Order: sequence, then structure tokens, then C-alpha cells
Amino acid sequence: AFLWAKDVGLDVPAPPPLTELYVSPVNGLAAIRRLRTQLADLQPGQFHFSHILLPHKPYALRPDCSFAPVSQWRQGLRGRSIAERRNAYVRQILCTARELAAVLDAVERSPAAENAIVIVHGDHGSRISDFTPSVDKLEQSDRALVAWFSTLFAVRAPGMNSGYDRRHYPIADLLHELAVSDFRTTGSPPVRRPTVILADQGMIGRHRVALPEEW
Repeated sequence: AFLWAKDVGLDVPAPPPLTELYVSPVNGLAAIRRLRTQLADLQPGQFHFSHILLPHKPYALRPDCSFAPVSQWRQGLRGRSIAERRNAYVRQILCTARELAAVLDAVERSPAAENAIVIVHGDHGSRISDFTPSVDKLEQSDRALVAWFSTLFAVRAPGMNSGYDRRHYPIADLLHELAVSDFRTTGSPPVRRPTVILADQGMIGRHRVALPEEW
């Protein structure tokens, strides 16, 4: 991560003074820009899969994707108020949306543009809270559960209607419905009361809890 920082022109001090020894947003920004370059020549029948750490702690990027001073970088779990950590997260979200738009533009200009399918799936929520929800903290607040377990699933495909659905779906059902409908609908039945499984310190699932009804 330190070498990546130097490659993009960021004057990062030696790793020991940093609160994190990895700089995921630096790698994530480089990765999504590399993906954009690769997809500019996307051919019909080709498949690309990318796991990009953006947005990701420490929240170091401004909305225009320039890097803030290291003193302004924020974490998800510790330091400063939740409001300040969320603000830093939102700034990095705006950068991510900017880069994702550039990726989609590259796909639109590629040889595969006419029938290209794009799926964007977040692997977890913002994780901005004052503790990690686990079986050792069964008194966790609704706010922490939503921060950790809410995820994004977005699809762009030919023939699919645009829109936003706030209901909750199992990922396996969404993928199945996409496959059997030739990527024309995500119309699987929503979950009435979504639940998550909390893990112990060894990351073993131990206890199922319901997410807040108003989520």
C-alpha cells in the first residue's frame, strides 16, 4: 500500500505513524481505474470480476478523489464522533460514485456495450459504529446492526427497468432470478423480516438476530 501511495503521487509518511498499516483506498482507487481501462475494450462474451476496496477505511479520499491530509483520515470504529466518521465516509462514497460512473462510461463505449450486464454488490455496510456487533454484545443497538449488515445490490442490463427497491432479498434468490430471467428482472419474493447471524471472536456464526423493522 505504501508503494501504491508513492505511485499515485501521494506523500505518505513511513507506515509506523499511521493508524493503519495498509492504505486500502489507495489500492482501491488504483484498482477501479485499472478496471476502467480494461473494460474500455470489453468484448461480447467476456466476463470480468473485481473485488475493489472502495469505499474502505481509512476514509482518506475527497469527493473529487484527491487525497486529504493524513491528519484528516478517519476510521469506522474508533476516534472522533460517529457524525465525523460518517462525513468522511460520505466523501469517499462520492469519489467511488464518480469512479464507478467512469467505469460504466467505459463499458458503454466498448464493443460489448449493446448487451453488457453490470452487477455492483457491496459485501457489507459502512461499519461505522462504536463497536462490532457480535454474540458477546447481544445488547447491540439497531443503528450498529444497520451499519454493519446493510448492503447494496445494483444491476444494469438491457431490457431491465430502472428503479430503486428498499425491500430486502437473499442474494442467492436475486442471482437465481437474474439467471432464469435472462437478466431482465430481480423479481424474487422479498424477505418479510430480515435476520443476520452474529459471530463469536473466532468468526463462527452463533446467534441469529432480526434487523430493525424500520430499516
